[in-house]
Amino acid sequence: QWVGGDSSIIVILIGASVFLPVSIGSWNPKGDWISVAIQTGPVLMLLPRAGGGLSTSVPWLPDPAQCVIAIATISVIVGAIRTKLQQNILPLSTASISHSTIVCMLSIVDGRSEIFWISILLFAFNSIWFVTRGEILRELRSSAEKSKRRQEVNDLEVRGVQQGVHMPAVERHKASSDSTSIGEAYVEEVRHYPVLAIVVIIITSAALSLYSLIRGPEPLLVMAIGVFLATIITLEADRSRRIEVRIASTLGSEITHSFAVVGVCCAVVLGHMSPSSSVTDLTDFGMAIAVVLVLGAARLASGERGFDSRRSLINWVVFPLVATRLAGFVVIGSLPAPLSVDPFDGSLVTWTFPFVLLEVVLLLSIVMDVVLDRKASRTGVSEVGFACAVVLLSWGPAGIIAVIRGIVSSVRGGRGSEAGVIALFLPISLISLESVLPVAGPLSETAILVELALFTLILFMGVLIDLDSWSVSSVQNSHILVGVSSFYILSVEVGVIVLICISTLAWSQGITRLRRGLRITGLIDFSLAAVIGIMVWLSTMSSSWLLALTTFLSAELAVVLWLSQRSMKQIEID
Repeated sequence: QWVGGDSSIIVILIGASVFLPVSIGSWNPKGDWISVAIQTGPVLMLLPRAGGGLSTSVPWLPDPAQCVIAIATISVIVGAIRTKLQQNILPLSTASISHSTIVCMLSIVDGRSEIFWISILLFAFNSIWFVTRGEILRELRSSAEKSKRRQEVNDLEVRGVQQGVHMPAVERHKASSDSTSIGEAYVEEVRHYPVLAIVVIIITSAALSLYSLIRGPEPLLVMAIGVFLATIITLEADRSRRIEVRIASTLGSEITHSFAVVGVCCAVVLGHMSPSSSVTDLTDFGMAIAVVLVLGAARLASGERGFDSRRSLINWVVFPLVATRLAGFVVIGSLPAPLSVDPFDGSLVTWTFPFVLLEVVLLLSIVMDVVLDRKASRTGVSEVGFACAVVLLSWGPAGIIAVIRGIVSSVRGGRGSEAGVIALFLPISLISLESVLPVAGPLSETAILVELALFTLILFMGVLIDLDSWSVSSVQNSHILVGVSSFYILSVEVGVIVLICISTLAWSQGITRLRRGLRITGLIDFSLAAVIGIMVWLSTMSSSWLLALTTFLSAELAVVLWLSQRSMKQIEID
């Protein structure tokens, strides 16, 4: 019938035949969602023809797009009336929100502004209505579980055996909780999964990503969607606070906030994969930075404000942005490569503004992180990852400050391996500053040589005193730095001599501190230096170089032999 019939008449007939029985019938939560899903069929059939204009053969009938908007309005009204007092609204809400999204896509392709704004308002009202209604049954279950656990804790406190019960279930949450009471941690472990809000966020983010991929970056649309997602996060957090059950978390943040941030970042990457995008027009990226900040502020304002929440807020600003930047560069080079950006070589709005905003956000993140370090500093992957992310994003002083902050924090905590890894980022941060400040290029070379001398000195001190926490990092960093400096700063001959010195120190430290790994490392370095040195001699046939090479190799063997004889008994035991 669709092929030979008038589109407007068929849309009206389908809408009337479906919604009339639903409107006068009784509520059926398991089947009424099908009525909304059926309405999606005509909309999908109209999408391919919408770009060329839609018309009707009957003069007094509206065109098919207007009929679809009218049916969508009826759908939203019926859905709102039906879900006013019911309990299970997930099927109907999912179908209704999906239908509203497809109607918005049709209005975008159609091109008429009045239809577009009506469809957007319908989608926003539909989503906010269902989110504010919530899933009563799911919320009641979470609230009942929390009350049950609180009653258990109260009973145990009366008996005085609280410390011996529920420990396995509590310790996992207690490790990341500000609460010092095991019973309170057990109660607060209950979480609420806002399925409706997650569905709205996923559909909205998917629609934004798809539109960006087809039409290219749209900064204003990114901003509007970001404000809408922040509203959803705030409403869901407010509802969660009323039932006194916290929202489930993922990767350290509330699940609604996580999905929203990931959705916006994916839209930016996909938008720059479109043929209509430009690598020099980053207005949407700058808007995404602002949206990520707004989403974080909405989450912090309406949710938890403890230490872990503030730390995860910083993470969910920095790490998604660096992931977006790297993904956009790796896929097809649609975003500028890290470490090579001059923010002042381009348009003020489309190029300079996003990078200046990014640098300001990074500086604020570092300041907040320093404030939080007074209570507890970062450790492990988080410490190294934060410094690395800031260095990759920054074009100015933020990268250098992040590296210095990471080194200071790691040294204070006695984490030598972390400090060693972060120290390698200092020359990289200076390289990223070279496009703005040309003198930073020579400074990066100086930083490499200074760090090489510093880590070699640490190796030497490790032979005399106990510096076990710095041994591994100093050996690793000295090898990396001597390799870089040999090919880009110094000559290969000087690099071989320095490698022999490092080999001597590592081997000596392995003997005096009974570290088998360091002894093996020293032997490998000795062999490698000898091979490279001989290859250099064969290419130059220089007698002075052969004399220098054999002198340093002989000196290393003499030192190692002397130390081995002094510590023969301990080495045999080891």
